[in-house]
Amino acid sequence: MNEDLEQKLTESVGTVMQYVEQGSAFIAEQAPLVVQEILAWGFWSNLIVAVLCFAIVPLFFLPAYRNYRRIGEKHPGYMTLKFDESDVWFAAATGGMVAALPAVFGIVACLKAIKAVIAPRLYVLDQLKGLL
Repeated sequence: MNEDLEQKLTESVGTVMQYVEQGSAFIAEQAPLVVQEILAWGFWSNLIVAVLCFAIVPLFFLPAYRNYRRIGEKHPGYMTLKFDESDVWFAAATGGMVAALPAVFGIVACLKAIKAVIAPRLYVLDQLKGLL
């Protein structure tokens, strides 16, 4: 019975070693492709986020512009002669403060996209660090 157990154990270890060798060959073959995909994804996803964030920023100033145009239509001399800055600039300042948030997100996303291109090893290490 001891010999039978030893034979089954030897077969099992041989099978496990064969799977390990096949797995290591697969990993060695696929690792460069995975790194390339991580870099491409990091660049394009961050670039898309940056473009969307920067595209949103002008929308925060639209209410100030519309308010300025609406007052100008009601009072034709308002836009040239009697410009009351408090009405428009308050809305513009509020829009500017709110627009700062997507602008910061856009800048951070740009920096990450640039990092994926300029320092790919650091970017991959950061991504691996996030997995741990």
